[in-house]
Amino acid sequence: MIFSRLFAPSHTSQNPEKRREAIKNLSPEKPTDKTLLHELAFNDENADVSLDALNKLGSFVLWQKMSQIAKHERVQRTANKVVLACLMGEGEITISRAEKAAFLKESASGDLVQQVVLADPELLHDISLAKVLIEKVAKPAFFQNVFLHYASGELQAVMLSMIDDLSLLQKLEKKTKGQAIHSEVQARVNAHKEASEKPKRLLREITLCLSKYNALLDKSDVEDIENKQATLEGDYKALLRDASILSEQDKDEVEQKYLRISQSLERYLARLRPEWEAKQAKAHIEKLEALCNEQRKHATQQVDWLYYERLCDATIADVAVVNESVRALEATFEHLENTSANSNLVDKTTQTLSQLNEKITAFSMQQQYAQKLLVVIADAESLADTVTAATDTLKSDSAGSQVESVEEKADSQSNNVVDVKVEFNALNEKFDGLKAQLSSIPKGLMSRWKKASARINKQHVQEKANIDAKLRQCRKQLSVIESLIEQGRYRAAMAKFEKVRELVSSSDEGTQKAVAKRFEGVAEEISRLEGWQSYIAGPRKPALLEEAKRLALTPMEDVKSRTESIRYLRQQWLSLGSSAEDKDTLQVAFDDALEQAFQPCRDYYADMDAKREEAKLVREAIVADAQSIDLSQPEATVVKVVDRLSKAWHQAGQVDKKDYESLKRAWKTAIAPAQDKIHAWNMANKEQKQALVAEAEQLAGAEALAGASEKAQQLQAQWKTIGHAGKRDESRLWKSFKQANDTLFERLKAQRKAQSNEFDAQFSQLMDSLSTADEAANESEVNDIIAGVEEAAAGLPHGLKAKLQKRIATLTASRDKAKIAHKKAQQEARATAFAEQLRCKLEGADEALKNSESHAALLGKRWTNLFSHASGASHSRHWLTVALEAVAEMPTPEADANLRTDVQLTMMTAKLEHGEQVDPVQLLEDWVAIGDITADEGALVERVIAVVNARPEWLG
Repeated sequence: MIFSRLFAPSHTSQNPEKRREAIKNLSPEKPTDKTLLHELAFNDENADVSLDALNKLGSFVLWQKMSQIAKHERVQRTANKVVLACLMGEGEITISRAEKAAFLKESASGDLVQQVVLADPELLHDISLAKVLIEKVAKPAFFQNVFLHYASGELQAVMLSMIDDLSLLQKLEKKTKGQAIHSEVQARVNAHKEASEKPKRLLREITLCLSKYNALLDKSDVEDIENKQATLEGDYKALLRDASILSEQDKDEVEQKYLRISQSLERYLARLRPEWEAKQAKAHIEKLEALCNEQRKHATQQVDWLYYERLCDATIADVAVVNESVRALEATFEHLENTSANSNLVDKTTQTLSQLNEKITAFSMQQQYAQKLLVVIADAESLADTVTAATDTLKSDSAGSQVESVEEKADSQSNNVVDVKVEFNALNEKFDGLKAQLSSIPKGLMSRWKKASARINKQHVQEKANIDAKLRQCRKQLSVIESLIEQGRYRAAMAKFEKVRELVSSSDEGTQKAVAKRFEGVAEEISRLEGWQSYIAGPRKPALLEEAKRLALTPMEDVKSRTESIRYLRQQWLSLGSSAEDKDTLQVAFDDALEQAFQPCRDYYADMDAKREEAKLVREAIVADAQSIDLSQPEATVVKVVDRLSKAWHQAGQVDKKDYESLKRAWKTAIAPAQDKIHAWNMANKEQKQALVAEAEQLAGAEALAGASEKAQQLQAQWKTIGHAGKRDESRLWKSFKQANDTLFERLKAQRKAQSNEFDAQFSQLMDSLSTADEAANESEVNDIIAGVEEAAAGLPHGLKAKLQKRIATLTASRDKAKIAHKKAQQEARATAFAEQLRCKLEGADEALKNSESHAALLGKRWTNLFSHASGASHSRHWLTVALEAVAEMPTPEADANLRTDVQLTMMTAKLEHGEQVDPVQLLEDWVAIGDITADEGALVERVIAVVNARPEWLG
C-alpha cells in the first residue's frame, strides 16, 4: 500500500497541474492511455484537466458529448465553441460530411443548425437532409431565407409542400415574382384560400338547398313537391358528407333548420293531399277521354289503311296489327265506361267499335273479292299492252315498206279489233259484278282500271283513224298514177303502181272495196304498158343478169364499191321495166344474183351494227359512271376518275349518228360538274405554283446559298403537295420552276465543291500534325498538338471531324497504354528491388545495396530512408505481416489463423468506433521501420515479398 502511494501514477495526483502534466505524456493511440484520457475528460473535477484531456483526445464526438453533459460552464462553453468551429470547418478537428449531417440531424440544436446551414449551404443539396434540418429549426424567417436564397428548384418544391401558413405563402408569392417557382407558390396560395373558403362555400350550398326545400311550402302540386323533396333530401345528404369541415355550431344550426322545414312540409302535404287527389282523379278521366279519342281516330285510320291500301296484299301480321289497335280502343273504352260521365263520347265510341269490328270480320271476304278484281284489272292491262304492241308492229312494218305478209297482217288486225272489243266487254262485266260486292275499291285499283280502259278505247279510235287515213292515201296514189300515165311517164307510173298495190293489199276489207273499181282500171292500164316494156327490155335483161352473177362470184374487196355496183345494176334493171315473165324467170334470177352479191355487204353491215350497239352500251355505261361521280372526293381523285372516263369515251367505238348526238349531250351534261370542280381546282393550283415559281426565281439569284437551298427544298416539297394546274399551264410552270432550282443548286454545288476542297486540305494538314504528335515523346507537346487539332477541327464537316476524333482517340489510347505499361514495369522493378533489399537485409549484406545508385533509384528515396533508419513500430513484424495479408486479401498460413482473426477484429473495431481505415502502405512502412531482420523472420520476409509482388502499387 505504501509503495502504491509512493509510486502512484501522476494522472491520479491530487494536484491538477500534475494531472495536466501527466496528460501530456499520455497517447490516445494506446488503448490504456486512451481510457485514462476519457476518465480525465469526463470525470475530473478540474475544468482545465477536462479541457486538456479533450484536446489530447481530439475527437469531435467527445467534444459534442461534453457540450451536452459538461458540469463546468467553462468546459461547456469551450466545448460548444469547438463543436461550432469544427462544423464550420475552422478548427483543428475535422469531420466527414456524413458525420456532420448525422450530428445536425440527431444532436444539434435548432440555433446551431441555423448557423451551420447558412455557413455551409451545400448541406441543402441533400433534399431529405435539408427537409429534416429546416423542420428542426422551425423558424419562419430562416425558412423564408433558405427558400428565397439557397434552395434549389427541387428543394423549393419540397419546402412548398411543408407550408401551412397562408401569410408565409403570400410573402413568398410577392418575393418570387419572375422565378420559376412563382406559379407553384401562387397555386399553393390559391389552394390554401380555396381550403379556407370551402367551409363557407359548403355552408352556402347547404343554406341554398334548405331554402329550396323551404320553398316547397309555396307549391300546390303534391307530386311535384314529393319529387323535388326526394331530390333535395338527396342533395342535402350528399352535402352533409363534407360536414366534418364545419364547426359544431354550424352543424347544429343546419340540422335544426332541416328538421323544422321537413316537419312543416309534412304537415303542409297532409292538408294539401285530399284536394290534390281529387284534381288528379279528374285529370285522369280527362286524360282517359283524350286517349280514347286518339285511339278511336287511330283505329279508324288503321282499318281504312287495311281496306284502301292493303286490301289485296295484306298479311296476317297486318290484320293482327290493325286488330290490336281496335282491341286497345276496346280496353280503354271499357275503363272509360266505368269512370266517365260523358255519354256523347261513350255512344260515339260504341258506334265506332261496332263499325270497326264489322269491317275486320268482313275483311277476309272483301280481300277475296279484291284479289279477283285485281286479276280482272291485270287482264285488262295485258289486253291493252297486246293492242298497243300490235299497233306499234303494224306501224313499224308500214314505215319499213315491207311487202311480205302485208295482206295477212291487215286482215289479222281487223279481226283483232273485233276480238279485243268482245274480250274487253267481258272484262267490263266481271269488273262491274265484283265492284258491287266490294264495300269500297282502293284508289290504286280504280286508277289502274281506268287507265287500261282508256288505252283500249284509245287504240280502237286510233285504229279507225288509221283505216280512214289509209283509204285517203290509196285514192291519192291512184290519182298520181293516172296523172303520170297522162303525162307519158310510164316507168314512173309502173313503179308507183307497185307501191299502190302493196298499200291496197295491206288495207282492210272496207278500204279495198271502196277503191276496187278504180284500182282495177289503173291495173289494166299498167298491164298494157308493161307488155310494151317487156318487148323493149327482152335482149338487155339477160346481159344484166350475167353481169350480176359475175359480181356475185367476185370476192368483195371494198364494201362501198360493191354496194355502188349493186345499186347501178338495180337501177339499170328497173329502167327496163318488168313483166309477168320476168317475175318467174329473169326477175327471180336477177334478184337472187344481187342478193348473193350483196350478202358480204350484209354480213359487214351486221357486224358493224353489232359493234355500234356494243359501243353504244359502252358509252351509256361511261355516261352512267360520269353521272355517279362523287364530287365530295378530293379534287385529285376526281381528276383521275374524269381522265379515266374521258379516255374510255374517246376509245369507245362508233355508234349511229342519231345515237351519238344524244349520247354526246348526255356525256357533256354528266361530266360538266366534275370538270367545273377540276377547273376551279386547276386555277387555284395555278396561282399557288406561279407564286412558287416567283419565289424560286428570286432564290436563284440569292447571295446566301445555304439558306436559299433549304428554302428551295421547302418550295419543292410544297410543289409536290399542290395539285395539277391544268394541261396548258402545268408543263410551262414546271419548266420555269425546275430551271430556277437548277440554277440555284448548280451554284450551290460549285460552292460546296470549293469548300470541300478546302476542308480536305485542312483535314490532311491536321492528320499530318497528329502523325507528328504520335512520334513526339514529350507529353505536354502531344497535348498541345491535340488541343490545336481539336480547335482547328471545329469548323470541319461532321464526317471529317469524326475521323480526326477517331485518330486522336487511337493516339491517346496508345499513349495511355504505354503509360500504364511503363508504370507497371516501374512498379514491378521497385517490387523486385524491395524484395532484393529485404533478402539482403535478412542475410546482413545490404551495405552494398546502400551504395548502389541504380538500386536506390528503383527503390525510391522514401523506402531507402526507411531501410536505413529504423524507428520502431507499435506492432510486431509477425502481426504486421498477417495484417498485410488480410488487407491484400491473400491467404495466411493455418498456424496464424487465430492471429489473423484478432487482426481483422482490431481493424474492424477501429473502423466502427473511430472511422479509421487501415492503410496498407503504413503497415508496410511499419514493417520495414522495425529495423534489422533476424534469421527466424525469413519466412515473414518471403510472405511480405509475396504481398508486395501481388500489390506492387503499395510501393508508390
